[in-house]
Amino acid sequence: IAFNGGIGTGKSLAASIITRHFSWKRNVQKLSWEDDIQISSLSKCGFNLIIIDNMNFNSTSIEYAKAIEQELLFKAKGEGYRVILILIFKGSHEELIEEEDTNGVQVILKNFVVVDFQAITRDGFEKCIELHQKLYNIQMTPQEVKDLKEIDFKTSGCKLISKRLNLIK
Repeated sequence: IAFNGGIGTGKSLAASIITRHFSWKRNVQKLSWEDDIQISSLSKCGFNLIIIDNMNFNSTSIEYAKAIEQELLFKAKGEGYRVILILIFKGSHEELIEEEDTNGVQVILKNFVVVDFQAITRDGFEKCIELHQKLYNIQMTPQEVKDLKEIDFKTSGCKLISKRLNLIK
């Protein structure tokens, strides 16, 4: 599966929800492209879930994605491992469907189900505030709500909401 979308559109949140409800929790590996990516040993008991976050549409990360996909396909077919791979790309829909795909994004993603996350709107951002307020069970003052609504949601999405509510809580 390939999650695609801008900052704060819910890609990492969706991956964390999948992780939270995954039946074989010991078989989950969450990695970030910024770190030194090392997939540890896989389990033959149940499914393995590998999530690689913060991927870019550049040649280095696309080449790595091709290599990891091939390695996991080999292990799945040849050695009987069952693996679910989720790549989380930080990028726009336009980058994904560029006609001149110099990095081979479309080639690697032809084997993936691509889930395109859309940019958040003002209405969606305000709903995000309401949802997080309920999740954290917090009564905010009108000034606290006003301060949250002043966050630049176009660059941060909903990510800053949970951080700010943790401070209030």
